[in-house]
Amino acid sequence: MTGRISGFKAEVTKVSPDVRFVHCIIHREHLTFRKIGCELNLIMNDVVSIVNIVKTRALNTRLFKILCEDMGSNHNTLLFHTDVRWLSRGKVLKRVIELSDELCIFLREIKPDLSALLSNEKWMCLASYLADVFDKVNELNVSPQGQSTNILVLTSKLQAFNKKLSSWLNAFNNGDTSMFTSLHDFLTVNELSLTTSVASVITEHMSSMLQFLYKYFPNLNINNEYNWIKTPFSTSLKYDHIPWAIKEQLIEIREDSTLESEFHEKELSKFWLRRQQEYPLISKAALLILIPFASTYLYKSNLETKPGLLVINSYLNQINPDLKDVQSEIKEVVGKQKSLINAMLKENEELSNLLNESEVQNMFSSIKHCYGQLVELKKKLMFLHKKTMTLEKRANVLRVAKQREALQREHQKESMLVREQELISKQS
Repeated sequence: MTGRISGFKAEVTKVSPDVRFVHCIIHREHLTFRKIGCELNLIMNDVVSIVNIVKTRALNTRLFKILCEDMGSNHNTLLFHTDVRWLSRGKVLKRVIELSDELCIFLREIKPDLSALLSNEKWMCLASYLADVFDKVNELNVSPQGQSTNILVLTSKLQAFNKKLSSWLNAFNNGDTSMFTSLHDFLTVNELSLTTSVASVITEHMSSMLQFLYKYFPNLNINNEYNWIKTPFSTSLKYDHIPWAIKEQLIEIREDSTLESEFHEKELSKFWLRRQQEYPLISKAALLILIPFASTYLYKSNLETKPGLLVINSYLNQINPDLKDVQSEIKEVVGKQKSLINAMLKENEELSNLLNESEVQNMFSSIKHCYGQLVELKKKLMFLHKKTMTLEKRANVLRVAKQREALQREHQKESMLVREQELISKQS
């Protein structure tokens, strides 16, 4: 459906060849860290089983809460795990590690096999490592969720995480576990050292995360070719790879001291938007990189504040062609909606009033007004639909009644003919 040959991409590029398609960076991060290996996956399944025993029974939940309060724990409840929520694994694991002593006591009589796991050194080391590493992954997943993000910002965060992961692996191979706080605390408190089997599992997992990072972000280690967008005034900037027409405009921008002060005061996208009239080539090249949504978070958060953009097609699909008055009214509202959107796109190209916040707010208030009108028209459609259904039911009832009357009349005629024949036969 979204194919580049005959799908959605192909149709869009026919109309606008400069459109860029970006796979959601947050989703690619989730795919990168989803696979954790067989042994660590067994640890995760055991943690889920422990949580389910406590959380799925109301009595166990209350008893565990009382136990935690009596022991003076910082928490008195566990968290459910779900694969749908990307941040779930880290939070669930961290809470289980924090309440490991309480869980060991609580499960001793209910589930002694699970209680034994919480006393097993290897199991606790691997569970502590998982809690630490997914806590760091959660920080990475949360960082792209903001309004002022773009592809360059998110790519920089991924590059930083990639370097941190490589440094963690090197330090761990040298016997340093201080970057994983839960694992380090467990080993320190219990005066333990890592066994070879545990170290090999952790090393293998970190190596696989690096491999999946390269798989889903293949250009992550390549020198950033868009540094001229992020830091156009840097003295160490290299821009030999960009075309000469753009390079000349970049040199002019670099030599303008007033633009340098403006660059440090404004957001990156707004700075390049303001350069479109004076430096159109370099501004267009920069905006082609900055404008696309780097993640679905930006798309969904914007649509939540502008619901009028979502309802046109869904309501048009519900229109009954027989209801001509309502249909014409909806077409009129949709026409207003389209004209507003076209006006916004035109302003986006010309940048005449794009940064005028009051006009943008007026535009979206008009869209919300149209959305309200569409809601009212939908109610009218539902009412008329119910009315027509009621009339159709009544017509069906009348039709069936007429058919019954006709059948009864035919039956009466046939019975009268039979009686006449019987009388004639008796007389003869």
